Amino acid sequence: VEIGISEDGGVVGLRMVVVDRLEIIGGDVAIWLENNSRWIVPDTDPGLEIGFLNTSGGVSFAPALSVNGVGLRIGSSNAPLIKSPLSLGSIAVHGFARVGNGPTRGGAQIELAEIGAAVNGGSSENAVASGLLSETNDGDAALAPAFSPALSVQNTDGGGLRFGFSAGEGEGPWWLPVRKGFGPLYVDQIGLGAQSDENTGLQSVSLFFDGSVSIAGLAASVDELELIYRTDRGDGIFDAESWGADLAGLGISADLSGISLAGGLRKFGEGPDVEYIGMIAARFAVYGLSIYGGYASASDSEGRYTAFFAVGSFLGPIGGAPAFFVTGVGGGFGINRDLVPPTDLSDFGDFILIQALDPAADLPTDVTAYLEELRETFPAIRGKFWFAAGISFTSFALVDGIAVVAVEFGSGFELSIFGLARMALPRPGFALVSIELGLLARFSTE
Repeated sequence: VEIGISEDGGVVGLRMVVVDRLEIIGGDVAIWLENNSRWIVPDTDPGLEIGFLNTSGGVSFAPALSVNGVGLRIGSSNAPLIKSPLSLGSIAVHGFARVGNGPTRGGAQIELAEIGAAVNGGSSENAVASGLLSETNDGDAALAPAFSPALSVQNTDGGGLRFGFSAGEGEGPWWLPVRKGFGPLYVDQIGLGAQSDENTGLQSVSLFFDGSVSIAGLAASVDELELIYRTDRGDGIFDAESWGADLAGLGISADLSGISLAGGLRKFGEGPDVEYIGMIAARFAVYGLSIYGGYASASDSEGRYTAFFAVGSFLGPIGGAPAFFVTGVGGGFGINRDLVPPTDLSDFGDFILIQALDPAADLPTDVTAYLEELRETFPAIRGKFWFAAGISFTSFALVDGIAVVAVEFGSGFELSIFGLARMALPRPGFALVSIELGLLARFSTE
């Protein structure tokens, strides 16, 4: 505990602050004394202040009392307070009161700290999700991510009530990873969000959901599916005007009777700086069609600008001599978009301009994650322009090849050549020997 001199609005007194949690009762159920004034509006220094003298315009006796976020936390010294079915680390109550120096004010906050969900033992048909689930069984300790929802209320100088909500540090949203499968439903994580105004307080509360559902070869995933309740609209919880919904991303994939489909759309950013990335791809036997695109409204030091890119490809037996039989064509362009080539040749086959022309490439199973990779490959940058064209081919049915030429200009000129060749003996379906050769050549004046 630190004790010192305080001064607030001309009133001089003593201030007592609990620097760290002060244990009052120890054991399986422990109680601590602590400070938390982050929820108080306007911002105030934590601790207990007792005012004695008013020094503004003279010296006079002016008793005052301020309790700024002082409270108690109930938990356990060496384990969660509650362990199952959801774990709860601790419960905390903090108070706020101001008497004798300005308008009388008061409030309180209750916090349920470190709510967690056990994540081992789940399953999912999603390959990425299954990998995450398997990782939870490794190590000496079970993985149990947590978040800490807190609700506060305080009166304002105008006499009204101001409500606040948070579930952790920062402005949110605050996520609780679940990573569990429930039959066809896979829950990756759930989250809470809140929007507040400094004067009016809580304006909206949001419930977020990330997950997927898989039924009979068809899988659909959502990214940041948001259900919003707005306290500043409508006439209450039963008024439809008080509710809203939003979705950051949607992905669909299917493998039905030899037909493979994958598609999705994802939103990045909020407000004026927003970006949309989308794709659709289909495969049937030796035929395939892929379309990728992105639109962004962005800003930099020079002001606002618009960015766009599009990539498309068609796969199928187009024709040609046995030494050079064309099996696919494709191309793309970008406006105010950069083209980021692969830096690791071990991942060369996953580069979008190569993958779109590769008849052997599998469609993405996690579409929403794949859309984020597209965004990183073609980032929005003012003054960057590029276009690309490529083909895929076979040579005597032994060698499968892909060649792409890309030209980029803006701050300089850049020419890139991407190539990939594969050979499998005696045949691709039963390969005893596999050889793969990647080529990346670039000329740049930048």
